[in-house]
Amino acid sequence: MAKKLTQKQEKFCLEYVKTGNASEAYRRAYNAKNMKDETIWSKASMLLERDKVRVRVEELRKKAEDEAIMSVQELMQFYTEVIRHDGVEMKDRLKAADQLSKLRGDYTQKIEHKGIVPVDVEIVIGKD
Repeated sequence: MAKKLTQKQEKFCLEYVKTGNASEAYRRAYNAKNMKDETIWSKASMLLERDKVRVRVEELRKKAEDEAIMSVQELMQFYTEVIRHDGVEMKDRLKAADQLSKLRGDYTQKIEHKGIVPVDVEIVIGKD
């Protein structure tokens, strides 16, 4: 079973994902008031090399990405709100309805082919 992060390590991970700067994250998570910049950088780098810290940072990044990206459900709700809003111009409401229909898969293109497709075939008999 993997060991859990300490409170300071968790804070470091959160601050690192927020700022993108390991030294700044270290300053915010640990008592680094009397440390030199080189020491802070070194300790932050070593912390990021620890497996459990690296894994947690990736978890937090993934979560932040997931929350930042609009889900299909949210997009469908947005289009529905635009369609139903009386203050939106009709052309924009129609465009939203079209986009919503495409998103739901209401439009399908059926292609049916019957007949002969000409194909050129070269047959070589014997050797030259």
